[in-house]
Amino acid sequence: VIVRQYREDLPQKSDIPVVALGEGQNLHLDPRNLSSSQLHLFEASASGQKVKFIVHRTPDQIVHVAVASCRACYKSQSLHYARNGVMVCGKCEHSMNFESKGRQANTNHCALVEIPHTESDRDVAVLAQDVLAEAAKLSR
Repeated sequence: VIVRQYREDLPQKSDIPVVALGEGQNLHLDPRNLSSSQLHLFEASASGQKVKFIVHRTPDQIVHVAVASCRACYKSQSLHYARNGVMVCGKCEHSMNFESKGRQANTNHCALVEIPHTESDRDVAVLAQDVLAEAAKLSR
């Protein structure tokens, strides 16, 4: 409890607000509201578990959805954070990159693990169960 309280009292490094979804609530976003290079940070929760995830549109219009942590930070509970439109590793202080389509990111451990999502002209949908499932894989 003391460690948890200490961590909660630390100054927040992230400059992006977290939007907490309701218990078991899925995310639905209008893709027109996703400007390129802007990072959107959300928190999914179900059955007492909470996991932060990001939605990001690249300049070439690709939408990425990923757990808001690299493997190293997730396993060690390091204080990763969002700053200037990127996720930053709490262990090495470098920006994290996206893994996608089965390819690993350029760095050894600072890769954001993609979460399955669906896209249409009117909706980007992320299921809470998919967020929690990908986060569970990180803790193994």
